[in-house]
Amino acid sequence: GGQTTGDWLALCGVFYSDPAVAADATGQVYIAGRDLWNALWVGRVNPTGQFLGWTYAGGLVRGQPSVAVGGDGIAYVATRDPWG
Repeated sequence: GGQTTGDWLALCGVFYSDPAVAADATGQVYIAGRDLWNALWVGRVNPTGQFLGWTYAGGLVRGQPSVAVGGDGIAYVATRDPWG
């Protein structure tokens, strides 16, 4: 059998890429995506399910961003720029 994940949470906004998602050991969920103007946006959902909003990270992103959480608990986001 599968697991229950709870209700969907509307985060608002529009991404031009698929979002990248990673979670840390405490249950924080980190999200990164590229908008229609190729800028990077990042957001976070806390362990209680509260979305803490989007932060504009700027840049010129090509393709889909990646996000990972290190053993230090910090979320790292990597992207490619238009020049490769």
